[in-house]
Amino acid sequence: MHHLQEGTLMKRRRFMTVMGILGAGAVLPGTVRSQAAKPAGLSYQDIRSKLAGTKLFIVPYAHNDYGWGCSHLWDLRRLPLVHKEALEIMRREQEFKWFFDTQLEAFEWFIDRYPELLDELKQRVAEGRWGVAAGSFCNPDNPFMEAEAVIRNLVLGRRTFEANFPAVNLEAAVFNDIHPGHRQMPQLLRQAGYRFYRVTRPIEALDRKGYKREFVWEGLDCSEIVFSYGPYGYGALGRVDDINNYHHDWERAVVAFYESAVQDLLPNSATKLIYSPLGGDYTRPLRVSYDGATSNEPFLDMSGFIREWRKRESVPLTFAIPIDYFRELEEVRSALPHVKGVLDPVGWPYWYGNCGSRGLDNWRERNTRDLVEAEILCCM
Repeated sequence: MHHLQEGTLMKRRRFMTVMGILGAGAVLPGTVRSQAAKPAGLSYQDIRSKLAGTKLFIVPYAHNDYGWGCSHLWDLRRLPLVHKEALEIMRREQEFKWFFDTQLEAFEWFIDRYPELLDELKQRVAEGRWGVAAGSFCNPDNPFMEAEAVIRNLVLGRRTFEANFPAVNLEAAVFNDIHPGHRQMPQLLRQAGYRFYRVTRPIEALDRKGYKREFVWEGLDCSEIVFSYGPYGYGALGRVDDINNYHHDWERAVVAFYESAVQDLLPNSATKLIYSPLGGDYTRPLRVSYDGATSNEPFLDMSGFIREWRKRESVPLTFAIPIDYFRELEEVRSALPHVKGVLDPVGWPYWYGNCGSRGLDNWRERNTRDLVEAEILCCM
């Protein structure tokens, strides 16, 4: 019965993933739609020319798309395993980096399942190899939360991470699979202790509006925050076989890497500082993205590829956590575009009907308001 239930959930996840790609458009590098739309025939020398002056940050990450297509029990097993493997890779790959985002689904689930790894995790955080961003309690869609609940989500999460990791840097608020939110977000984030903000939706819509992928966003009270947007998943996983063959055909490996992990990100960049995510929903580190259809998750030797890159190429390519990227972005802040007002007034309704009177987002917003009101009454 258990296997039957899991099989049904996997079929549902595959269906929802396909519907998501059809509804969202080319939001992730490496998807069939985005690759098909790109010009073919770039040579190795063409790519070297296009990459001149860039800095490439490979940011490994696994997103817990909680409740999207798998059961709660499956999530409880999968994500702690993902983070455990990231620690294991760090033991043999000194330059590999990783980050997680939330207290509930990431940190607490991991430590509940593997309490013996807490000291090792603290060591990696102190070394700056394991990042935390945003360090919130959970990862809800900020535009649809009760305003006070947005604040509590930040405060409670930061309190936990600061208590467990005294050396942790929590200046970067990275909300994956999330929209920018209302115009007061820069003000709320700055007062909560953040200097940088990154979201991953919408991408194509913001591009079409003429925004650059990096800019300074000014809030309603004139607070400013360095803002970045782009995909949170897939990256170089789109051409894993060609990249893994880098020892035998370097030029083909570079072309594959560029086409799957960089090509979509360059055109709208204001700085040529490229945040290239490596992973996806539930993806094990340095593995092909999980799709629920098979247990085959081939390994991607990105560590070896980066070492070989440094021998052959002059453009910087490195593993990074979000704060590494944002520190570089801060160095060129004066040259960034300046944006005021609401960035995205639409949010999720373009994709599915969760925002109606009987939708999940409406239900979640009512619940967060009830929680805030209950807290006020308890204090009184």
